[in-house]
Amino acid sequence: MSFDTQVYGGYGDEKDTAGTKAISFGAEMVLSDGRSFRYAYAVSEIAAGSLVMQIAATADHGAGTADQCLAATTGAVGGNTMIVTMGGTTAMTKDLYADGYMLMRDDTGEGYVYVVEECSSAAKSSTSTIKLYSSDPLKIAAVSGTTSIGFRKNPYNGCEIWDANAIDGVPLGIAPTLVAASTYFWVQRHGIAPFLAEGTPVVGQGLIAGSAVDGSLKQCVAGSASALAMDSIQLGFCAMVPAASTEFGLVDLTLE
Repeated sequence: MSFDTQVYGGYGDEKDTAGTKAISFGAEMVLSDGRSFRYAYAVSEIAAGSLVMQIAATADHGAGTADQCLAATTGAVGGNTMIVTMGGTTAMTKDLYADGYMLMRDDTGEGYVYVVEECSSAAKSSTSTIKLYSSDPLKIAAVSGTTSIGFRKNPYNGCEIWDANAIDGVPLGIAPTLVAASTYFWVQRHGIAPFLAEGTPVVGQGLIAGSAVDGSLKQCVAGSASALAMDSIQLGFCAMVPAASTEFGLVDLTLE
């Protein structure tokens, strides 16, 4: 199914949520003041002003250290269908990875990523038929039983509150409103946004994901261990200080 990939919204549209999908995952909404948002889906409740992250990948679907998903057919160069033998632990549900990604992880065809249009259901250790978009066909044929394949959902198809003690995926932005579980919403990526503070950052200083308060941002201290950590890429700048830790300030997000 085809949806628009960019829309222009009015003030307040960013706070709309719905139980039914209305636009492509990752589609951008821009407001007249320059703030931008991406269309996403929450798997659990997210409080307003919280930092959001992508949910965890499924190790058995090619996200682990073992080659658990293997090509079951060669796939034709220029074709848009692959048959993949799934891992032995987790079944594939129909269209689980629709609008997500198929990565050729290892061996012949490695290094390529393709967008999944559809995928059939499959029991563990059985085969799933993967249909790619016709505009993005296979460039190199795989080798049956040898080419290792991995799957990852679109990063916006499944979001949860940032938890520094259990990082499941990349930080995606700030929720501009309370989001119920199993709900579609807009996650903010650029411009002025509320943020839950860990500590008391200083105006104009860079902010990174919090390490002690779920969903929070904290000041990045140059040269500190936290500033060098994988989860501490700068997400924006403090635009208004909170009154105290665990209260709210304003961040100028620079994710895009």
